[in-house]
Amino acid sequence: MRILLTIAAVVALAGPSGAANACTDNWSTMAAEVAANGLAPAKDLQQLAASKVPGKLIKVALCKSAYGFQYELIFLDASGQLVTLPVDARKPFAQ
Repeated sequence: MRILLTIAAVVALAGPSGAANACTDNWSTMAAEVAANGLAPAKDLQQLAASKVPGKLIKVALCKSAYGFQYELIFLDASGQLVTLPVDARKPFAQ
């Protein structure tokens, strides 16, 4: 599972053209972007992730690229490894 999450993170962060993302973990900046762009609130991410990703959510960053917004979530798994998972900021963990 960890390998798939890592591969998904690399692919999603690179995007089709490898465009760089501008990310922030500043909650004030994030709140303004969330409100202005109709994004899912960062405060809901732990609950949304609980049934999808094993481990404890330890960091959230909001990233903006030419392709839109995504949250970069960093989890601490049971073995003590950090796992990075990008999710769509409008509909995180949507099926």
